[in-house]
Amino acid sequence: SQTARINLAAHEVISGATRRLPAAWKRAAAAAEDQSAARISADLESAVSSVDISHRQPGWWGVASFFQWLFFILTILGIITTAAAAVLIFFFPEILWTALPNMRLSVLGLIAAAPLVIGIIGSIITSVLAANARRKGADDARAQVEEDIERAVHSAAKDNVFEPVTRLLRKHRETYDALS
Repeated sequence: SQTARINLAAHEVISGATRRLPAAWKRAAAAAEDQSAARISADLESAVSSVDISHRQPGWWGVASFFQWLFFILTILGIITTAAAAVLIFFFPEILWTALPNMRLSVLGLIAAAPLVIGIIGSIITSVLAANARRKGADDARAQVEEDIERAVHSAAKDNVFEPVTRLLRKHRETYDALS
């Protein structure tokens, strides 16, 4: 379990730090370890739970959404105008020649297809830019959460493992110095 791994890691740190101490001091370290083991799991859980991982919608989302809708509408409009031009050219060419006597069919086709082309190209560009911005935003958010969790875990480990061991080692050093 997670608690067992935490307690084992704390035990390894404490054992390593106190391996050269006399037996009585090692027993004191073991007692301090037992006291901290009871608190560390709950403190770590609390520390990790306190990290803010909420979702924040970036400002560019609204702009990207606007352009995606704009290019979608242009694409639909382009499909409609291209289809209408094709119907007129193939099935009712006499209407075109009387309404637009000097216009070439290629120009009419370009005018009809322009919204379609602009819509498709704009959609592709918007999607690529949004994907890159989304990826960068997700990476930045992940890095921030990792940093916050690491800071919270470090603080809990310091309070529950390192501080008690440091106090014990300091006390041993003071006793040793006083007796020498």
